[in-house]
Amino acid sequence: MKNGLLNRGDATAVPETIRILTYNIRNGRGIDAPDSMNVARIGRVIAAQQPDVVALQELDRQTRRSAGRDV
Repeated sequence: MKNGLLNRGDATAVPETIRILTYNIRNGRGIDAPDSMNVARIGRVIAAQQPDVVALQELDRQTRRSAGRDV
């Protein structure tokens, strides 16, 4: 590695695995309880998968559908 960049000779023979998780959190509402938010449960679901990278969809910031909460 030179100046923070990898050189061709730096590559290892065994590729590393990167776990990527994409999750539509539906504004913090579960399918089984659409009238209540359970952000803690979403966190537990994500943690259980042990991802390296997480991409979340349908997060809200002070919108009417999330009752003005940041989700």
